[in-house]
Amino acid sequence: MLNELALAGWTGVLLHATFGTTLSPDLVNALVVLECICVVEVTRIALGTARGNLAMGVAVHATRLLMTTVLPAVAHSRAARLVVLAWAATEVCRYPMFLRPHSAKLRALRYIAPVLTFPVGAVAEALCAYEALSTRIPLRPLVTLVVPGNLVGGPLVYWAILKRAAALTRV
Repeated sequence: MLNELALAGWTGVLLHATFGTTLSPDLVNALVVLECICVVEVTRIALGTARGNLAMGVAVHATRLLMTTVLPAVAHSRAARLVVLAWAATEVCRYPMFLRPHSAKLRALRYIAPVLTFPVGAVAEALCAYEALSTRIPLRPLVTLVVPGNLVGGPLVYWAILKRAAALTRV
């Protein structure tokens, strides 16, 4: 049930970010709720009741939760819209695999989508963080770390994403 709810929520976010004009406070609240569902999944990985890359899950979702504090300050920015589009597209491609875990096509979609969405999201997050530093934002010292974290650490995470996607394409 939680996976269906998350897929529906992320689909709504994707539609809003695609066709909406700005990131509303309601959309940011929805992002927080949806990210909390992702945190439940990361917690399950940590407890050993689900499979996944714990370090990557913690890094990605901690950064996303932090960025939800930044997005209201840069809601009219193109970078903010790209952040939300990248997150939502990633999740809309990920959740169907949880609903049909034996589908090879859905598994491939889940691992190949971040090849496109991760670099866009990581760079857009860094831009949003940088833009927001000129405003009054909560957690400013942590937000400051997003810029080097994404621009330096992002390529390391991207390497792991590429390796996983390449493993799916091997015959």
